[in-house]
Amino acid sequence: MDNQKSILSAYVEGDTETIDTSFGFRLQCRNISEANMNHKLSGLDHIALHQLDKHLAQWRSIRVGARPSDNWATTGIVDRVHHKADFCVARLTNMRGTDFHLFVFGRAFKKYQSDIAIGAVVTVLKPTILMPQEVGVAAALHANEVRQICVLGQSLDMGRCEALVQKDKQCEAMIDRRMGDLCERHITKAYNMSKNGRMELASGNTGLDVRWAQATEHGISATQSAARRSKEETYVIKGRGAVTTDGRELKARPQINKMKNEKERSALSDFLKGRTDPGAVMIRKSWGIQEEEKNPILSRDAIMKLGLKRPQTSEEAAAKKRSMTELNQLLRSKNAKATTASQKKEKQEKRYIEL
Repeated sequence: MDNQKSILSAYVEGDTETIDTSFGFRLQCRNISEANMNHKLSGLDHIALHQLDKHLAQWRSIRVGARPSDNWATTGIVDRVHHKADFCVARLTNMRGTDFHLFVFGRAFKKYQSDIAIGAVVTVLKPTILMPQEVGVAAALHANEVRQICVLGQSLDMGRCEALVQKDKQCEAMIDRRMGDLCERHITKAYNMSKNGRMELASGNTGLDVRWAQATEHGISATQSAARRSKEETYVIKGRGAVTTDGRELKARPQINKMKNEKERSALSDFLKGRTDPGAVMIRKSWGIQEEEKNPILSRDAIMKLGLKRPQTSEEAAAKKRSMTELNQLLRSKNAKATTASQKKEKQEKRYIEL
């Protein structure tokens, strides 16, 4: 955090009225005084955003003993937000290549839905940790109560990349305006265009990957590239289900309304009456509709007098099948008894050889 404060303060040029000395971000339109913010943070450990991944790793690993403390907070600038009817998903960044997603629901959303916008500096206090569904993906934060969110104000330094992706369409990437006018992707694109115009570089396989570097205990480490960070991830919200980082809810398979299903089956059965084409037969099989038996024009007695074979009804066919089964069982039982009797008779007969 000291490194972050020193880096940001280097560009302040003595303008201390717009600096939040607790976090090092330059603010405009401040919403809460620094004294009140320090009071809210009393008893909490403030975790810098670039150290958050290491801090959240305590909840991933198998631990023995005391559970990690929930008394912590973190602060970031919103560089992307998706607002829905009753929740929003914001991405918090330190403008140094590190970002985390924040899911805001419940009372917190009702109070801060208009304040959580691009450029807002947001502090999250005692958030709920959302573990990802995939390996190698960063955890996310979830806030449901008003006391878990505090909007400090608007960032003075966040701006939009000035490159054009199409005619009259500006790049949507947010940048730190103190470091230039282009985002990482367009800096790389400009480098490649310049490289292709130089003979000594165009023939080689050199490339440029623009990333921010952070000072750690083990030295300097680079953040993830912007291309890898652009993938949308999915997290499970308690009582809500799976929600993606772009605000889409992945609902479970809808429950089948049995009453509605029976009405549709009945209507379909009436529609298929009298139809014997292959399509009607397939629809009956897929819906489990039993075809009604057609009543013969002639009566049973008339058919018998004419010597014609009358088609069997389903009850008669079932009775015939049952009778054949019982007859086969009786025959198998009789044959088994005859075999057993002949074997006994052979054992009782005296066997000898005439000389």
